[in-house]
Amino acid sequence: MGWYHLGVLKALQDQQLLPNIFSGSSAGAIIVGKLATLTDEEFTEQLLHPKAWMHEFIVVKDGTKSRRLQRFLSKGVILDMEILQQRVRETIGDYTFREAFDRTGRSVSITVSPKQAHEAPLVLNHVLHPDVLIWSAAAASCGIPGVFEAPQLYIKATDGSVEPYHIDGLTWMDGSIVMDLPRDALAELYNVNNVIASQVNPAINWFVSQPVPRHPATGLSGRLFQACSTLLQFLKNESAHQAQVLLRALRAVAPSRVLGQVTRLGLMSLGQRWHGDVTIQPPFKPVDYLDLLGNPQMSALEQKRQDGQRFAWAQTSRMLLMCEIEIAIRNCLEDLKMQTAATVDPITIPARL
Repeated sequence: MGWYHLGVLKALQDQQLLPNIFSGSSAGAIIVGKLATLTDEEFTEQLLHPKAWMHEFIVVKDGTKSRRLQRFLSKGVILDMEILQQRVRETIGDYTFREAFDRTGRSVSITVSPKQAHEAPLVLNHVLHPDVLIWSAAAASCGIPGVFEAPQLYIKATDGSVEPYHIDGLTWMDGSIVMDLPRDALAELYNVNNVIASQVNPAINWFVSQPVPRHPATGLSGRLFQACSTLLQFLKNESAHQAQVLLRALRAVAPSRVLGQVTRLGLMSLGQRWHGDVTIQPPFKPVDYLDLLGNPQMSALEQKRQDGQRFAWAQTSRMLLMCEIEIAIRNCLEDLKMQTAATVDPITIPARL
């Protein structure tokens, strides 16, 4: 499902709306992790022709169904995290957050959720965690409970060696469980006021509620559409609330540690805000849920990329209006830099006597 993000990035680039601050979790962490290491020229080339690195993720066969069943019974997970870490590392490279920022100037954050109940989620970036390797953060953010085993984070030491980030062996899992959109952290670190969210998490597809546009409804069809949109938003909010009530009741009488862990994660997931100021959310088909753990065909990935681009186009006018002031300030700064460079006299250094 994460390949929808590529289409969204392409649509933003076409409209010159591509921001310089990105955040990703789960599959989105791999996309922004790759993006963090690309210069503008490399970004354009690989975004338009992603098959070279998309291929890395679909050629790997992670065993037969019997092997997956055996892994689930022995370790409680279906897929091998070490294979995922290897593919993500080959795709992104051994860049730390600081090295990637120094190379491209893109501010990229990746969120990870703690497996331990007493720990807080992390927003990993070049400001707070500069020496963490991006591939380890992206792989950890994909650690869906029951699918992948929760891994450790790794850093690059001063001598270039790879070492665990936490000496006590803390492990981390899917960032979208606790903090899919780290709005507060981005606002504090980068003064982010508006968030464009590309939301493709199939687990919360029904619960994502977006504000109903408050434009005047004209005619019977317009008023009917606005009434239906409001009703749908109410049903989504009510469903999320009732799901939280049910999870709290189960947690109170949880007979096992496993059920208690499931209810804890469910409450944290439903208790967060999933939408941005603009939310791009392609519709999900039943077949999409069946393909979540399989190796997709290249044609299917390309179709998802096109769908993401198409649904981002529908939000272009709202994004242009939201970013109008920012675009104007950016253009003014570019003009000032050009004028300053043209008017400043070169400094003459006298020859040594």
